[in-house]
Amino acid sequence: MNRVPHDPGWPNFGTSIRSLWTVLAPGLRIRQFQQHSGPGADSLTFVRVMYIQYCVMLVVIGLALVVLGATSVHAAKDVAAWAAAVVAVGIVGLVTPRLVQRPLDGTSDANLAGTYRTRFFLRIAFGNVAALVAFVASFAAGEYLLYLLGCAFSVVAFVDAAPSKKNIAADQRDLVRGGCNRSLLGALIGGTAAPDK
Repeated sequence: MNRVPHDPGWPNFGTSIRSLWTVLAPGLRIRQFQQHSGPGADSLTFVRVMYIQYCVMLVVIGLALVVLGATSVHAAKDVAAWAAAVVAVGIVGLVTPRLVQRPLDGTSDANLAGTYRTRFFLRIAFGNVAALVAFVASFAAGEYLLYLLGCAFSVVAFVDAAPSKKNIAADQRDLVRGGCNRSLLGALIGGTAAPDK
């Protein structure tokens, strides 16, 4: 009888200063994971923490734009051209990961978890570009709404990349359709359980 892995859920950061640093410093979390990764490493919690950090960074960048741009006195200019650039980058950011990403490798739990993490970061990286370009466009054009336009593309990409139960279940169905009965959730949390049949 196959044991069905239990989803550990999303991390709870609490309200401490240390928790705040954990959310605001993605690089520290990556280094911490690399030091402690190995057999049985919980990739799912790591990916979910990183996901929350990147979502928070979208808000922090927007707040920085408001604070830094509050002293700007120049009138908005070339807004249409900048908006077109943001839209073009946003579309590229949504489409490119689908074209370049490799399918999940179900030959072992380690390969499955590794390819899932790689795909996650690829989608987040491309999705984040629209917000970053929009940040620059907002300064150049003097129009804050350009950042919201870029964020809209980033949010769509982030929802697609989210390590949610729904998305993991969809990936699991794709694996099964491809002939792999290995549990994606089990691989991500360091278990070896096969999916329920």
